[in-house]
Amino acid sequence: MKTKAAPAENWRQKTAELVKGQAKVWENIGIGLLSFLMSNAYIMGDMAPFGVSLAAAARRDLAMAAGAGAMAGYLFSFQPASNSRYIVSLLLLMAFKWVFGGGRLQKYRAFTVPAAAFAALLAPALLLQSIWGITAYDLIMALSEAVLCGGASFFFMRTASVVMRGEPMSALSTADLSCAIITFALTVVALGSFTVGDVSVGRAVAVMMVLLAARYGKEGGGAIAGVTAGVAMGMLGGDIAFLTESYGLGGLLAGMFSVFGSFGCAVAFVLVNGLSALVLGTEYQAYAVLYEVLIGSVAFMLLPGRLLGRIRFFSQAKPESTAPAVRGLLLRRLSFASRALEDISEATAEVSRRLSEAGGGSVEEVYAAAVEETCRKCPRRALCWERDYSGSMDALNRLTGSLREKGEAKSEELTGALKERCRRAEELVGAVNRRYRDYESRRELRRRTAGVRGVVTDQFKGLAMLLADLSAEMGEISEPDGRSGLKIRKFFTEGGAEPEAVSCYEDREGRLTAEVILPDYKLPRVDEAAAAVELSEICGEEFGLPSVTQTEGKARLMFAPKPRYGLAFGAKQLTRGGARVCGDDFELVRDGRGRAHIILSDGMGSGGRAAVDAVMTTGLLKRMLQAGFRFDAALRLLNSALLVKSEEESLSTVDIVSFDLYTGQIEFLKAGAAPSYVLRGHGVARVEAASLPAGILPEVSFEKNTINLREGDTVIMVSDGAVSAGDGWLTEMLKSSAALPVQELADEIAAAAKLRAQGLQDDDITVLACRLQDGA
Repeated sequence: MKTKAAPAENWRQKTAELVKGQAKVWENIGIGLLSFLMSNAYIMGDMAPFGVSLAAAARRDLAMAAGAGAMAGYLFSFQPASNSRYIVSLLLLMAFKWVFGGGRLQKYRAFTVPAAAFAALLAPALLLQSIWGITAYDLIMALSEAVLCGGASFFFMRTASVVMRGEPMSALSTADLSCAIITFALTVVALGSFTVGDVSVGRAVAVMMVLLAARYGKEGGGAIAGVTAGVAMGMLGGDIAFLTESYGLGGLLAGMFSVFGSFGCAVAFVLVNGLSALVLGTEYQAYAVLYEVLIGSVAFMLLPGRLLGRIRFFSQAKPESTAPAVRGLLLRRLSFASRALEDISEATAEVSRRLSEAGGGSVEEVYAAAVEETCRKCPRRALCWERDYSGSMDALNRLTGSLREKGEAKSEELTGALKERCRRAEELVGAVNRRYRDYESRRELRRRTAGVRGVVTDQFKGLAMLLADLSAEMGEISEPDGRSGLKIRKFFTEGGAEPEAVSCYEDREGRLTAEVILPDYKLPRVDEAAAAVELSEICGEEFGLPSVTQTEGKARLMFAPKPRYGLAFGAKQLTRGGARVCGDDFELVRDGRGRAHIILSDGMGSGGRAAVDAVMTTGLLKRMLQAGFRFDAALRLLNSALLVKSEEESLSTVDIVSFDLYTGQIEFLKAGAAPSYVLRGHGVARVEAASLPAGILPEVSFEKNTINLREGDTVIMVSDGAVSAGDGWLTEMLKSSAALPVQELADEIAAAAKLRAQGLQDDDITVLACRLQDGA
């Protein structure tokens, strides 16, 4: 049995592969036939603009097939004499799409497609009527038909998007559902013009579509489709107005009887429409309507079950995904993990505090242990350490200075009665020296252990803050868009850069973000500008160029809505004494979500060692911010890294200005950094904060300030070396330099700072200037 079934199975597989391989051909044939039909959808007698509408709404790769189908429809229609204006309109429209169909206009198809259809139909109509003589009535009719043409093109375009997404009717938005209903009505009107004898092909197809809607859309789907089909039949004219009520009621009852399958739907619809035709229509109409209802019902019942299973538009929405539950579980786990790490941090800090309070001995204990070791069997012990305890102890205390300065004492340094009585002075002082060295070793070990505990505590705290930030960020993702994600994956795959992961989601502010992860060797295959345009079309949101991050063989592209503002940036650095290496460093970081961060760090001192600290600071912060860390968590982990970098003291200032390019709001975050300045017109605001640099102590934190900027406002950031002579001169200089380009402004400030620092302690100078500007 298996051997016999194999050839049939192979035949089906080959047929499926052939159809799939010719999908583009079938798509062109389908749009061509549909355009032909729409060209024959006449309303109000001789108006048939819908062929032009569909040709306008077709995608660029289907435009030729749609235009050819519509042209054939107008040339071989039921009323060819009145179609000359539509043929001219099609020619104008195809020329427009050929010239302007790509590029930036693709982003605005929701506007350009209806506008092109409107203009293409109105222009020849006005031209022809001006030749024949135009009246006010003619002008109104021409405008009305052009508006109808433009509106229909929008409905067709929106419905095509719904079909491409494959969403069920019950999951559609009100706007998408309305567009689909109107498109269905116009299709019925187009088919209604075709008759076989007294039977309308359009009404038979309408019956079949109503039954499909009732079968899979239940009462709501059946009623909507029935009323729509009835209204469409009314637009064709004739004395069949009763179909509006009978189709609507029939669709409703067919939906109610859908629990009995296709047969139940068909029987309910036939009974309602048969009775309506017999009671409300003439004898001639009754027979025609009954034939149409029976033909449509039989065709519906003969549709293959496998085909019906694939019709998703009329199906009910799938049960709610488990994704929200999984997401909620993940958020709770992140929250609990964050709290647990914070508890560990607090417990570690408390243990460290108590150990410090408990201490590890004192110099007095050193002396006591040395006395116990040396004098325990001495016959003069009672004399020295009972009768004259104060004098003997005073003699030992005088050794403390030498112990702390030199690390050891000598027997000659003993004084008073103890020196005269003690026969083991050399042995006693030796015991003191040995015990003191042990004491200092323990102190050093405790100091280092306390430092390690502080770093570990800081790291636990930083990790806790990171998990809390991740939980908050995930909580802000309100609406994952799986459909757009599949289309984005398809686009990159067709371009030879198949991604490993694609995410498309909205935050709570309604901003759509698309994230694509792919192997970094595929990155050169991606045209970032073209990708931004294509993703804008897919997601219906104008994206700016992506932010690209590469790490461990992976590349991440973040696409976000194009911000309202952009940044003009200028920088100037002058080294101390003309040295080759600058002890300051800066980075401009764009996170791909409409935010830009400028990081400036000044390492301790100048030259190579300071440069290492500054570069380490900006580099780590850049990587952490690009990875999604928020500022406070990033600072905690950076501080830990600086504390353990080397045994020598290692510190650097941190100065960050974070720009929200959607709103213009900026945040200043400073840890031991020099003041910053905001220039608006000829006014200057000074932003400063009293805080410690990173790398000195645990528990470092930012001092923060927030300001709302306007377009044209400028922010100036400087290192300590730029204001070593004070900053009064800088404020005055800025007031008269508002019109300078940012790079020129940074150059002039750095040069002026260098001149004013002459005669003072020289230091590296860094000046950064950034101006908020229009993002277009």
